[in-house]
Amino acid sequence: MRIAAWMAFVLAAVVAVSAGAREWYENPLTVPDWDERTDAYLGCESGEILGYAIGENWADEVQLTFQLPEPALEGPWLVEYVALFVSGTGIHHVTIREAGGLSDAPGEIVADDLEFSPLYASWPPAAWTYVALKNDIACPPHLMGGEGDCFTIGAVLLPGDRIGLASAEPGNQGWGLYQGTWHDDTGRAQLIPAVRIGITDLGTSSTHRTTWGAIKDLFK
Repeated sequence: MRIAAWMAFVLAAVVAVSAGAREWYENPLTVPDWDERTDAYLGCESGEILGYAIGENWADEVQLTFQLPEPALEGPWLVEYVALFVSGTGIHHVTIREAGGLSDAPGEIVADDLEFSPLYASWPPAAWTYVALKNDIACPPHLMGGEGDCFTIGAVLLPGDRIGLASAEPGNQGWGLYQGTWHDDTGRAQLIPAVRIGITDLGTSSTHRTTWGAIKDLFK
C-alpha cells in the first residue's frame, strides 16, 4: 500500500509540473490601433491585451486560426499582412499552416520563407510588428479565401521573446506548439496570441471573381 501511495504521489507531482510548465503573466494594456492599410483586420479586435508569455515557457510556435467573414464586395479575401504584438531580437519566421476548421490543430507548413525582426526588444512593444505576406507581382492561392474559410498563421518564437495574449474571440482559435504538441489555448484558457491579419476584399470586378473561380478549380 505504501508503494502504491508513493507512486500515486509521484504521478500527481509529474502531472502538476507538466500542467504548470506553460506559464503566462498578467499585464493588461491597450495595444495601438491597426493602421488601416487594408479593408479590414481580424484578431485582437478589442485592442486589449491581458498579458504576455515568454517564448520558452509558453510555446516554440504560436498560431491563430481565423475564420474569414462575409466580404462586402463578394470576395475573395486576400490576406495581405500579419501583425504581431511581440518583443524580442533576432531573425524570426512567419509560418502559414494548413487550416481545417476552428477546432482543428494547425496542419503542415504551407509557407515559412518570410523573415522579420520584432520592432522592439523589450516589453511592452510600442507598436505592432507588420509583415507583408504578398509581393507586388502575384496573389498566391494560399493567401486567398472566401466566407467561412479558415486561415492559420503565426510565428516561431525565440528564447526571450514575449508574445501578447488576449481574450478569445468568436471566429478565432489560438494554438501553441510546446515540446512537440499543439495546445488549444482558446479551449484551455480562453486565450489567443496577439496576432492580427489585414485582409482586402478583391471582389471589385467580374474579372477578379472569374480569376478567383479559376484558382479554386485548380485545387479541388
